[in-house]
Amino acid sequence: MQNNEISGILSKGLDKTARRFTQEAIYGIIASQSVMRTGIQRRTFYNWYKRHLEGGYDGLAPKAKGRRQTWNKIPLHQQKQVVRQALEHEELSSRELAYHIIDHHKWFISESSVYRILKRAGLITSLHTSL
Repeated sequence: MQNNEISGILSKGLDKTARRFTQEAIYGIIASQSVMRTGIQRRTFYNWYKRHLEGGYDGLAPKAKGRRQTWNKIPLHQQKQVVRQALEHEELSSRELAYHIIDHHKWFISESSVYRILKRAGLITSLHTSL
């Protein structure tokens, strides 16, 4: 690969520090010199080096971060099931509905979670009393 090809690749969406790293990697400067010269952490250097080895120059481009689901978020299909059960069993309180779901559908949900889901769905109105 020629130097003008390299410079074209380096200008593709990489920040200044990443470009400097790739130039130094191309010309064979060792890690300790590269880290001292750029001011980046040694761990960052080795992460970039690994990405460069695995994906070439394209591996150094910024990655789009995907949305992660929260570990304790109630899945949407279970939220919909809570609302369906509330509409089918209107006489049950949120506590009774939680127990009904645990007994009949075999998955756990707390009373407070049932209450929040029903409140969000507009099935529970807050009590406002005027003094």
